[in-house]
Amino acid sequence: MGQLTNHVASTLCLGLTIDRDGRLYVVANVQLPGKILTNRVDLYRTPPIGPDGIPGGPELWTRFAYPYGIGGFNHGACRIAQGPDGKIYLGSGSRTDHGETGDDPSLSRLGEAPHPDVAGGPGFAGGDFTACILRFDPAKGQQVPEVFSRGNRNPFGFDWDQKGRLIDAEHGPMADHPEELNHIQQGKHYGFPYVFGNNEPPDYPDSPKPPEGLKFEVPIKNVGPAGLLGDHPMYSLAPHSAPGGLIFYRSGQLPKAYDNTFFLARFGNLVNYNRIGFDVINIRLEEKDGTLTAYTERFLDRLGRPIDLAVRSGKLYVVEYCRQNETTGPGSEGFGEGGRVLEISATP
Repeated sequence: MGQLTNHVASTLCLGLTIDRDGRLYVVANVQLPGKILTNRVDLYRTPPIGPDGIPGGPELWTRFAYPYGIGGFNHGACRIAQGPDGKIYLGSGSRTDHGETGDDPSLSRLGEAPHPDVAGGPGFAGGDFTACILRFDPAKGQQVPEVFSRGNRNPFGFDWDQKGRLIDAEHGPMADHPEELNHIQQGKHYGFPYVFGNNEPPDYPDSPKPPEGLKFEVPIKNVGPAGLLGDHPMYSLAPHSAPGGLIFYRSGQLPKAYDNTFFLARFGNLVNYNRIGFDVINIRLEEKDGTLTAYTERFLDRLGRPIDLAVRSGKLYVVEYCRQNETTGPGSEGFGEGGRVLEISATP
């Protein structure tokens, strides 16, 4: 992966994609020690992949940094993909649960606020690059990320539909606020850490107050039947279901009913509630008067913590993290066992 730096505490790679020129991108989150711990995001890129299908050696393409997260909430940079406009989009999760300042002297106490002077090495950008979706120009090298949208707590999964609409799936906080599906538009704010779901105030006494006049976009209303708590609509999914990969399926070997719909992997709750998630749901969006509504159904269930999805040659692929398919009791013992890659297509 190239020479990162001396004194690196840890490295976590969370994103891969191949652009239209056949170049492979790798997203690495590098924890750097110092007076204040830093998370440096290194984006690597290979030359175009040749006919043999084997990528060449990755080289550092561009990087940025921000203070490391508070209390285990360094969500990091994750999903990376090329948009219809040819630009490279990157999800960058929050460094806090709900905008809290924390009390660790080795960690920044500025919440999600701008950090233009973060230390981590010369020649790279430092700034307000958490809880957002970033955009990069693939024709350039080292560059300051463009903030495409804000208020996105952990945009681990996103994709574009047949109309070019960018849809993301976000994790909610430890409090029982819903996970969100959002229609991402340039320059808009999606609430974090000020509001959750349908403009719900945070269920925390230490949450920051929103800046006066800041307008928040409401998540997509989910009318079910999947992904809900009970039978009432939500904005958008049951708390703690942990949405992972989100992929748009145009057409192929699945039944025609799934053409032009989204599939979402839900990793499953990591807190001791009844089992939530551990599935893949199908999402069909309908637009009326400029507002999107999600119609959802459970597609696959009782999976081993599905974490990502892919589409190839009209088939859907599901990547499982492990073999655990229950939070507690029978089925909960498979967390340390390797997961599977499942190939789904219609029976001829």
